[in-house]
Amino acid sequence: MSEPISGADLLKRIQPKLAEESTVICLRPDLIEQWDEANEALQEAVAKGMTGARVGTKPPAHTEAAEMVQAIEEEIEKSSATFRFRALPKDEWRALCDDHPPRKGNEVDQWTGYDRDAVLDEAVRRSLIDPVFDDESWAQLGSVISSGEWEELRKVANSVNRGVVESPKSALALQILTKHGSDSQ
Repeated sequence: MSEPISGADLLKRIQPKLAEESTVICLRPDLIEQWDEANEALQEAVAKGMTGARVGTKPPAHTEAAEMVQAIEEEIEKSSATFRFRALPKDEWRALCDDHPPRKGNEVDQWTGYDRDAVLDEAVRRSLIDPVFDDESWAQLGSVISSGEWEELRKVANSVNRGVVESPKSALALQILTKHGSDSQ
């Protein structure tokens, strides 16, 4: 029977890091509406067909409509923000939960052991590592973000803090290497 590895040796070998996750949110829903309209116009132009056009040519209406869709897509990309979260160390997460005891009569809180709404709202701010907001810009974000977008941030903050990082395995890589390995024998 082998001797157990020391915790210090294990940590030195692995060099652990806290989990990180991110999500992208477009903070310009008006652009999404413009894209929907432009994409619908493109589909209509294509549906009308290429009447009178020579085979292999692109009707100007198709090109103009496609260029409009792509221009709006570029604006959407510029108007989207990537929010990157890092898990809080276990003791910080526990302290956050302890600071917000379960609400009376709330079954979800009773089950989780803390006020889930308060913890997740605070976890968004405390786990968010990029972009960095000061108090003023944080308040501005709160005044322009929708409840659905806020729920997305809460979901990612919860996932990064409560999830478990699992070791991925690629079935495709295994299949390719197994096949190539058997072919070379």
